[in-house]
Amino acid sequence: MLILLSVTSGYSQNYRINERTRLYTEEISGDSLLLKADNHFAIPLSLNLFLDLSNLQGLAISELSEVLQPRITGQIVARFKKVDPDEEYRCDYRWKIVLGDVTKTPDKHFLYAYPFKDQSSYPLSQGPGGQFSHQNSVAYDFAMPVGSPVTAARDGVVAFVDTEFDAGGARPELVNKANVISILHSDGTIANYVHLSKNGSLVREGDTVKTGQLIALSGNTGYSTGAHLHFEVVQPSFDSKDKKWINFEWDKPVYSRMQPEQNMTATGSGRK
Repeated sequence: MLILLSVTSGYSQNYRINERTRLYTEEISGDSLLLKADNHFAIPLSLNLFLDLSNLQGLAISELSEVLQPRITGQIVARFKKVDPDEEYRCDYRWKIVLGDVTKTPDKHFLYAYPFKDQSSYPLSQGPGGQFSHQNSVAYDFAMPVGSPVTAARDGVVAFVDTEFDAGGARPELVNKANVISILHSDGTIANYVHLSKNGSLVREGDTVKTGQLIALSGNTGYSTGAHLHFEVVQPSFDSKDKKWINFEWDKPVYSRMQPEQNMTATGSGRK
């Protein structure tokens, strides 16, 4: 029997990408210029670049996209040559970087395991379309006591770990302070496990995990009105307006076969 609880939560993607990436130019041979990037994450990143050049040639377009390899320093993104070596040049750029590879195609038929061992253990407090904050998202909130074991819903590589926060509550200042583990899958999608306990990660970035492996302890951090786990699967995208959620299916039908009206009565949220 499906049980709906009034546990509410909030979550948004905040991978601190700008703190762990770098884009810069390097002059070589007197008349040439390289545009390079550093990626300090254990997984690929996608770079979208908008250029404004003066006295430089080498690209026929002013926008380009590049996949940055994991844990790399000095990856060459573009090469330029000065039109007039004796004149000043300008290389201005704006850029977006997202976690993961935007060129991959998600496997929308993959069946996900529940992110805990016993599927009947934790009631669902909000599903896709929940009124509190899941109105336009595909995400699930499971009511779990603090310290409950969280397991991987799919094989993958740990992309991001942040479990430094210890506060939780329905206060705006906590919106971006939910502890999270993100796992990259083989099809490029990323699963976010959110509201974990402080120091509750049992894996490190770069670790390979298997379905059902213990990865964390649940908590009540960030914008939340009760202890629970927020779970979602997203596709990397340059669209900064919203996440690109994957409408996935579970490998067992208890929660995935919810009726639309049941979804809308559930309460809970994702970090804004």
